Amino acid sequence: MGRVQVKMGLRNILQGSLLLFGVTQIPHLAEAKPFTNIRPVMNQTQPSGVRCFEQSSKILSKRVSYCLDRSRPDLPQKAGEPVIYFFHGIGGGTSSWKENGYEESLRILSTEENFPPFTVVSFDTSDLSFFSDAGGETRGSRAYESWFIEELVPHIEKMHGLCSERKCRGTAGVSMGGLGALKTALRHSDKFRFAAANSPALVPFNPWESNMLWNDYFSRNEVGLLQGRLLLQSARDVFTNWDLGNYNDPSWLVGSFEDLEMFPELYFDVGGKDYFGFHEGFGRFQNALNRRGITYESYFDPNGSHELFWDRRWWLMRFLKRKVQEL
Repeated sequence: MGRVQVKMGLRNILQGSLLLFGVTQIPHLAEAKPFTNIRPVMNQTQPSGVRCFEQSSKILSKRVSYCLDRSRPDLPQKAGEPVIYFFHGIGGGTSSWKENGYEESLRILSTEENFPPFTVVSFDTSDLSFFSDAGGETRGSRAYESWFIEELVPHIEKMHGLCSERKCRGTAGVSMGGLGALKTALRHSDKFRFAAANSPALVPFNPWESNMLWNDYFSRNEVGLLQGRLLLQSARDVFTNWDLGNYNDPSWLVGSFEDLEMFPELYFDVGGKDYFGFHEGFGRFQNALNRRGITYESYFDPNGSHELFWDRRWWLMRFLKRKVQEL
């Protein structure tokens, strides 16, 4: 799917949903336009270090694919190498790391002098998993948060000799995966020291807020009422009540965070013309952080679209580089 992976994944999901209602076409989703004016220019890149595997999950009762990509495959891996878990967008999976340009960014940036070795783990979930336990159920085919914390992370550490401490673990993601990266680091701050997100799926209020408010939100953003309502129903199918909506909402998690000494270091960005309207949730998230006096790194482009990540992936990668270098 290449550079339109996020929106094309959404298109395929929505098309299938709409067919159930006899609707055969959906409004046009604009093709992603990559930014080219500030992309680093390098004469060489590191060779790809991607290797893919499967993990047999007892929680999900199925086998799940995941891939590893080392930033410095030219160097021997040391025990306890830092690890970053990459969360995919809607309709994505392990291939999102490459299709959304992150593998390319890592290959180019890793040629810089003293670029640190670390391993990125990309992994599959469902199209609209939100990286959460659907309905709050910690076992079953949609218990993706419990699977990630209880099975995948320990499996990665044991099978591949990667970091098993908070100080050298981080999360990163794009779109729905940006939401997953932020909320996972906030909910499990004892396990993750930092998190980075491009165009994260941040929303201005709880999924179970009134339909009138949600309809107004969808109508004033490009996503529109029809697609927006389908996405909202998908969210409500996972977050089946008001409390679950809060417990998986980064803004709410910031407001209820107890031990600020354990607060993860954050980077996140958004465009002011985000297709889904995530710039509204971005502002809410910033306000929550500011009220708590928490330091963070963020970027807002008033003219940026949801595809801002094609530009800002370089900044996300440099943030991850700095966090690893601080070890």
